[in-house]
Amino acid sequence: MDKNKFKLSLKLVLAPIAVTVVLAIAVLLEVRFLRTALDGVDHSDQVISADRQLIKLNLDMETGLRGFQYTGREVFLQPYTEAAGVVDRKFATLAELVSGDPTQRAQLASIRAGFEQWRLLTASAIARRADHAIHDSEEVRYEQALERKGSMDAIRALHEVFDTQEELLRSQHERDVRSGS
Repeated sequence: MDKNKFKLSLKLVLAPIAVTVVLAIAVLLEVRFLRTALDGVDHSDQVISADRQLIKLNLDMETGLRGFQYTGREVFLQPYTEAAGVVDRKFATLAELVSGDPTQRAQLASIRAGFEQWRLLTASAIARRADHAIHDSEEVRYEQALERKGSMDAIRALHEVFDTQEELLRSQHERDVRSGS
């Protein structure tokens, strides 16, 4: 076999191998990109779910407090007490999930600060009602209830902003998955 035929034969063998290697690298890069995008969608789902669980716990606490304030019966505090026992863990879970995003960490810190303010207001209301210190005028009770409501409304608004931003992140990850690039 002469040299030219050998070189041609070598090229005919090596060319498909080179093309295969290039295609394999391209496929691996694409799989890696898609995996990252899918991980982003999954992470966003976890963040949204954790925040919605936290919102539900806040609602349970608010509902329990209202029932207790209305009736004075401690049985109505059960949802409040049960949710209060879990809410700190849910905040910690959500904080861990957003630990890599400074904006989300700051938003969550604002939500937490608002919630702690609301919790102080509710603790005072529960103590006053439990001690039968209901000698406050109806106007004073109304103003205190309005303050608690305003505090919780502010918390809900912060949750809404937080959720909306995470939904936008999730949508971007989904677009990345669909586009594949």
